[in-house]
Order: sequence, then structure tokens, then C-alpha cells
Amino acid sequence: FARNERVICLFDTEFGPMAQILVGATIVGSIETVWAGTITPPREGIIKRWTWPAGENDGSVALLKGQEMGRFKLGSTVINLFAPGKVNLVEQLESLSVTKIGQPLAVSTETFVTPDAEPAPLPAEEIEAEHDASPLVDDKKDQV
Repeated sequence: FARNERVICLFDTEFGPMAQILVGATIVGSIETVWAGTITPPREGIIKRWTWPAGENDGSVALLKGQEMGRFKLGSTVINLFAPGKVNLVEQLESLSVTKIGQPLAVSTETFVTPDAEPAPLPAEEIEAEHDASPLVDDKKDQV
């Protein structure tokens, strides 16, 4: 990686201080080929070379015109930090799970609203605007 951009936001919330760290890749984090999978950039500054047999030999790589041969894998991450003991992660949140806009990630360990109270719904215009601004990425890993 040449460099990642970071933005750190600090918030005072009803459950104490919270930090949100946004990490965005400014160049390609790694490259994936259909025959070798992910190729991670070397950290030592050493150029690595891989060679596969040509033609119809065992282990050769053959692609049809227009067939996918690989992809750039960019990345971005959001890291949320909360004051100790102030929130619990929701049970549905698991490693590598997909999250959607408006989906709760954590709940307060303290009660701030009455049990009958319902959260205000997010306006449809906001949901559509956010979806249009950040479409889902199809990583095509499961395709053969």
C-alpha cells in the first residue's frame, strides 16, 4: 500500500465519548487473479515474479476473449470505539457480516427511553440517497 487516508471523528454521545475512524485506501490494496487468487503486495520492496506454463501444459492458464482475468481490490473500513461498559454489540453482528444503513450495531447498557417507545423511522429519501451514493459491491468470489 502506498498510503491510506484516515479521518478521525470524536463525538460526545448520550452513552459517553465515541470515536469513529474512517480508513480509505487511496490506491490498490491487492490484486486478485482468477488462477492465483489474491496477490498481496510485498512489504519488503522486493519485486516477485511468478511464471505459469504456456499452451496446454499442466498448470497453464487459458482465458477466453473478454473473460475476467482478475480485479483490483480496494478497501475501506469504519472503526467505532466506545467508552468501556457503555454499549453492547447487537447479537446479529458477526465477523464478516454485511451491514446496511440504519441497522443497529450496538445498544446502550443504560435505559434512556421507555419500553413502549419506538425509534423514529429513517425517511425513504435518506435511504435512497445513501444507497445511490454508495452502491453495494459485488465481489464475485462465489462465481466459477
